[in-house]
Amino acid sequence: MKYLFDKTRFFPIKSSLILDKNVKKRYAIEIELKGKRQGKERWLVILKNPSRAGENDISESDCTVNRVCEYFFINKPEVSSVIIMNLFPVYQTYSEKLIERSEDLIDAKNKSLLIQNINAAENIVLAWGGHPWKCKTYFDEMETFIFENISNKNLYQMKHPRWGLNLEKPLHGQVWGYKYELKRIN
Repeated sequence: MKYLFDKTRFFPIKSSLILDKNVKKRYAIEIELKGKRQGKERWLVILKNPSRAGENDISESDCTVNRVCEYFFINKPEVSSVIIMNLFPVYQTYSEKLIERSEDLIDAKNKSLLIQNINAAENIVLAWGGHPWKCKTYFDEMETFIFENISNKNLYQMKHPRWGLNLEKPLHGQVWGYKYELKRIN
């Protein structure tokens, strides 16, 4: 299935799409929310890894990025754009296959860009879910890296109506419900 950005509701800012097409990685993508926004806030959302958004064409999205953008479009009129980054910059729709890229999952450029965006962000949403199959060591390293760099920030996590918050496994953006609540966690 091919997902596209809804140009009437949200669309990537082309200059903020940071890719390395040679090794199939996306480091960052900023999506502008359209319509009558009541504010100018930019929120950083940290996911696990990119699936497809921006891989071949700026208009291409994926299920997770669409769901995250749709949530912000519907529920956060004060937000004008959302920056999507990941623990791992490697394009892979099926996270259990990330182990096939173990040699470049931890990426210095990704870490540097994460620090830049964390430092610039006022509000950060943790939304990476659990560790990918056979990648717990890499996952733990990146999770530790994030937690070491997010002090003094407004941190949020999506609250699942049945399970609540789980700081060790923040609810993945792909399973966010539009009526769920983003809760501040610090």
